[in-house]
Amino acid sequence: MPQALTLRLIKIARPNAQFEVLATSMLDVAAYPAADFGELYRKSWGIEEGFSGELPESIEQEVLAKFLLHNIVQAVRHQAHRSLPSDKQVL
Repeated sequence: MPQALTLRLIKIARPNAQFEVLATSMLDVAAYPAADFGELYRKSWGIEEGFSGELPESIEQEVLAKFLLHNIVQAVRHQAHRSLPSDKQVL
């Protein structure tokens, strides 16, 4: 049976005169002021701007490309780890 989920919506102004609506389960307004979310969200913009596409297909392509890059890096890391002397290998 599905359970109800209570969320708090916070409207954040973006520099381009647009707004974002954030959803959080942190409901205590005194402990978690909306202004804090705005600052945290601004700090994450660089990560979000890593995706240049706006259409679902282009975003999906970028996500899959990041997965591919991650897998390649892990394969190279694994190969490099195996080439180390056993006393230098760290799990």
